[in-house]
Amino acid sequence: MTRNIFTWTIVLLSFFFFKSINAQNPITAPGMYIADPEAHAWKDGKLYIYGSRDESDAYWCSYTHHVLSTSNLKNWQITKNAFASKGEFDQVDYHDKLLFAPDAAYNNGIYYLYYCSPGKDFTEGVATSKNPNGPFQNGKQIKGAYQIDPAVLIDDDGKGYYYWGQGKPKVARLKANLIEIDSTTITEPMDEKGNTAFHEGSSIRKIGDLYYLVFAD
Repeated sequence: MTRNIFTWTIVLLSFFFFKSINAQNPITAPGMYIADPEAHAWKDGKLYIYGSRDESDAYWCSYTHHVLSTSNLKNWQITKNAFASKGEFDQVDYHDKLLFAPDAAYNNGIYYLYYCSPGKDFTEGVATSKNPNGPFQNGKQIKGAYQIDPAVLIDDDGKGYYYWGQGKPKVARLKANLIEIDSTTITEPMDEKGNTAFHEGSSIRKIGDLYYLVFAD
């Protein structure tokens, strides 16, 4: 009996030890915290991650976005200051607010970075670049979308859809330029039960014939 207890103790300790080691596998440098990630595999074969960046204990997120990229899922590169709403790399001339969770899209040689900020007047916007790492420039407000956490889907037919929301989710058709929404198409994509569960953090993808809306409660 004593031997069995000793054996199981060693097994359990080994399990938690190795689980702890395996869990410590960051893809960012120590001290860099990137949250709200959206991953995209672009035409160059690399995987890119766009997300918010926590830089202080005093406030949410930061005034700049970095971009993570990899060609093998093992070695990661960080492109700093790919976009900014304030400071040296500022590309938002209509406010100096923090940047929350972003998303990105690609169409006809242009990469689009969809960003959001707190406040009711200038929350959603989009900037563009010819490079997936940026720099993303000329941030423009997306009028008609006034909450947070954008997500974008370019469907198989080339049409774009813009998801966002806080408290209740919303979706609208993007115009052909991908920098404006058609406000006449704004709708809530879930029923009342779904709306009750939704808080923020829309994330959209299509797998086969089905569309999946992932969100935070």
